[in-house]
Amino acid sequence: MARMPTSRWASKQAGFTLMEMLVVLVILGLAAALIAGRLAGRPGRIDRERTVTALQARIAAARRDAMRSGAAVRLVPAEVDAAAALTDPVFGREMALVFHPDGSSNGGTVLLAGRPALSVDWLSGATADAP
Repeated sequence: MARMPTSRWASKQAGFTLMEMLVVLVILGLAAALIAGRLAGRPGRIDRERTVTALQARIAAARRDAMRSGAAVRLVPAEVDAAAALTDPVFGREMALVFHPDGSSNGGTVLLAGRPALSVDWLSGATADAP
């Protein structure tokens, strides 16, 4: 059986160099780290969204109860979630939302873990996402 002649250059170009392999591994590692970082941040955001939704529901129920009963209704955001708070902007102490029979409230911004989560309008008692 006759042997095929091989050139000197063909054997040198047959594979990847160590440097090429290292560059590819670094790129794959960076991509994996970015993806893992984004996925790791989601559970906290989902929990925050779930808590904000629960707060909105309790606030709407308290406003509705005040309008139906004809009496003021108090709601302390920390009773819905321990991380929620409505603080007095002047004195910095925790306060309650008070809804009046006409649908109005004392208003304010509900904080969740120290960050603004909901804004409650004093005139209408309606909630909106805090800026």
